[in-house]
Amino acid sequence: MAHAVESKGPPIEPPADLATVRIKEINFLVPARVLPGTTRLEVCIDEFDTLRMTVPLGAVPGDRLTACKICTGSASDKWECCLVRTKTHFGKTREPIDAIARPPPLRAPVRNGDAEYETLVASLRAAGCYISEKVARGCVPPLCIPGIVARSPLEAGELVFRIPERLHISPSMV
Repeated sequence: MAHAVESKGPPIEPPADLATVRIKEINFLVPARVLPGTTRLEVCIDEFDTLRMTVPLGAVPGDRLTACKICTGSASDKWECCLVRTKTHFGKTREPIDAIARPPPLRAPVRNGDAEYETLVASLRAAGCYISEKVARGCVPPLCIPGIVARSPLEAGELVFRIPERLHISPSMV
């Protein structure tokens, strides 16, 4: 099991007297929506090793974390982690990515289709339209595309809709 240790100094050098020493190093970005000092990260290094650590205080989404482990085969092998704060080309510390990662929705919010249909029918009736009680918003197999469907059987020649000419959308009315 890997242990997370925050590094305060330069990277440690491998012991010179061990011929079987390996160094594992990984770089990864602090993900969005983390709480520094609270959120726990789990990073799979390889099939034998996983790094588990708490996001360091002061880290912001988009910062780079560099983790290094000197593998001697001992149970005391530990991960050393460094937080790398990125600078802009103007020399200023960059803003957290969360500040720019919340674009407004690209679409209108999803509404309740049945409620919207009832509002439309009520508005049309108030404007002098006729809409039969035998039709409603719905969908039928096999395509199940929302539209207007018959709730009960319709007779041949039965009036289903009547829209006054003043409400028609046509080239002559535009």
